[in-house]
Amino acid sequence: MELAAILAHPFDVWRTFLHPTQRDVAYRDTYSGPALVTGSAGTGKTVTGLHRAVFLAERLPDGEKVLLTTFTRALAEALARQLYRLTSDPAVRARIDVISVDKLAYEIVTRGNGRVTVADGEIVDQLWESAAKAGPTYLNRAGQVTTYSPAFLRHEWEQVVLAQQLTTREAYREATRRGRGAGLRAAHRDQVWTVIETVTGALAKRRLRTHTQLADDAAAIARRVPAPYRHVIVDEGQDLHPAQWRLLRALVAPGPNDMFLLADPYQRIYDSHVSLAQLGIEVRGRTRRLSVNYRTTHEILDLSVKVLGGDATVGLDGQDDTLRGYRSVTRGGIPELAAHVSRDGECEALIERVGTWLDQGVEPHAVGVAVRTGQLVKAVGRILNDAHIPVADDKRGTDGVRVATMHRMKGLEFQCLAVVGLDAGVLPAPHALTSAAEDPHAHRQDLQRERCLLFVALTRARDVLYLSHSGTPSPLLPVVR
Repeated sequence: MELAAILAHPFDVWRTFLHPTQRDVAYRDTYSGPALVTGSAGTGKTVTGLHRAVFLAERLPDGEKVLLTTFTRALAEALARQLYRLTSDPAVRARIDVISVDKLAYEIVTRGNGRVTVADGEIVDQLWESAAKAGPTYLNRAGQVTTYSPAFLRHEWEQVVLAQQLTTREAYREATRRGRGAGLRAAHRDQVWTVIETVTGALAKRRLRTHTQLADDAAAIARRVPAPYRHVIVDEGQDLHPAQWRLLRALVAPGPNDMFLLADPYQRIYDSHVSLAQLGIEVRGRTRRLSVNYRTTHEILDLSVKVLGGDATVGLDGQDDTLRGYRSVTRGGIPELAAHVSRDGECEALIERVGTWLDQGVEPHAVGVAVRTGQLVKAVGRILNDAHIPVADDKRGTDGVRVATMHRMKGLEFQCLAVVGLDAGVLPAPHALTSAAEDPHAHRQDLQRERCLLFVALTRARDVLYLSHSGTPSPLLPVVR
């Protein structure tokens, strides 16, 4: 009955709703150390974390702080907005810092070392592409002479070298490569290390640091001073890099209620694979799992889970995770999948669909449109604007329908959602896949990450889900009856 009453309110009210099963987790008086809350999309992890932040802040004296953080600026801004809906007490708000991990690392490093320039993603991509083209060749599994792909090299640097803080060729030769697929012989590791040195040297020459490098720089600074936070709450923890976890561990002294972590390995949309125990964050005996989806209808959830394909996954506690018992408590209409001959026809249908939702009284900010690429974001936004449908623009501070990439949809939710452009040539994104010939294991991992990305997008819908494609549909789409 409480859930039904909340659903009758404006959509903003729904975003701070806490079910009694979640309340037990959020308002527990004391966890003896780091606590991990898992649960898939719609189970209320984020809202649980928000309530936990307010609960802890209310008990702190002035001058002590709670850090509420996540992995992107957009998500941090969404958390800040939800926090302001949850509490109007200025003293409580002042005790909670809401900031992304990347921005936090940047601020710590600039305070400690002066000005620093963050490497633009396009520049980093170009460096890896150039290094790969000029790099060594090797025989792949098919006996063909080939080069290491830019994606493989960059992932090797980020997920092995930076993850384990490897600084020498010898250390890299001996390092484990858990989750990285086929093994590399010593000679191949030497080749890869040489390419990595080329790219990192180019970054250093330009006086650039990536966000991941900054996280370890910030962690080193944080270890030299008293911990600035009494409590740290982390949302969407499954996508944080080990370097970011090292920073967060350094920002709070070990003890009761020190870290409250929220994660879902089935929503992992980046390539980080982490064991918290190896990073000094021990959650054994303090893990809680939420299994009831209070957001997405049974019909939407049923379709979304099929996208994942049934592959097993490992959680941050190093244990196998499962969707067993994951269920929805609400019913609704069956999601619609519309096929179109052309993109123009698909966009015309989208205009009609979004316009119908608005005519039915759905608030513009409660409508979302998710796509795979930034190019499609621009095209769809322009088409909706031309049809006099308001589109949200954060830079201009204008409200409206949210049009964003699937990555940018993470952590958001909508009463009505359209996921469009689901074509075979768009999803999975070709640039996101390692060649099966280069590394079959990495190829499967990349494909699963694309499945997780689509799962994330679909589960942003609360009441209504509309999907469309033009031409051949994506092979990741399940059958919609």
